[in-house]
Amino acid sequence: MAAVILKKMSYAAIVEKRQPSITISGNDGNALKIDSPLEGEFNFMFDKVFREDATQLAVYQDAVAPLASQVLEGFSCALIVYGQTGSGKTHTMMGGGENNITGAKHHISKKAMGGAAGSNNDEKSGMIHRLIKDVFRLIHESPPTVEYIVRCSFVEIYLEKVLDLLNPINRSIQIHSGGEKNTADGAGGPPSGGSHNNNNEGVRLHGASEACCFDESDVISLLVRGNACRTVSSTKMNTDSSRSHAIFILKIEQKDNITGISKVSQLQMIDMAGSELGG
Repeated sequence: MAAVILKKMSYAAIVEKRQPSITISGNDGNALKIDSPLEGEFNFMFDKVFREDATQLAVYQDAVAPLASQVLEGFSCALIVYGQTGSGKTHTMMGGGENNITGAKHHISKKAMGGAAGSNNDEKSGMIHRLIKDVFRLIHESPPTVEYIVRCSFVEIYLEKVLDLLNPINRSIQIHSGGEKNTADGAGGPPSGGSHNNNNEGVRLHGASEACCFDESDVISLLVRGNACRTVSSTKMNTDSSRSHAIFILKIEQKDNITGISKVSQLQMIDMAGSELGG
């Protein structure tokens, strides 16, 4: 699914370029016409267009929520956010206020950790927090015959180098690729800490740190820890701009002890580095 969230241009962006005219059209309101004073007219089609007043909850329910059930069905999924620096990508992914998980300096309350007060109806929660909450909710609601192991990795790509955000001194990460492995047909072994046959597992990271997570709070703690190490710097559009691509990987192994069916899937949540307007 390809969706776009319209945001008001920041003052810095307006100073840099004259603001374009944007018109939403189409039978389902999923077409955009952009009339730029400098570059002319452009037309785009999306699966979903969210207006400026769209809430975090509305974006999650319409564009992101299905990923939670899909990854537990054995599909590898990705949530990718991309756009101009200062447009709100990290806020959309990580949240704001008490539920901001963009760095260790932020307090993680019981609400943000998924305590009794936590809810996916909280407007300030980001997409990652809501998605993690739903994944663990579905795991807890699954039959007791299904065993799960959840492992997390967190890396950033900066200046074409892959850096381990959970272990910054780790310099041994390599990227490998191959065909996608189908493990949903019962041929796989039980979830365990052992290695798998990686010949057909698609694009994968070798050497990245992995941490086992037992609940939502474990995952949030890793996000906080990793974001504290992420590369940021000041730009014309944003004084605290993310300058790297951050990739948080949730790897889920599961086995039904009655049917013997095993599944291995990954949920990748990617916050891309902000783009800049041309000079």
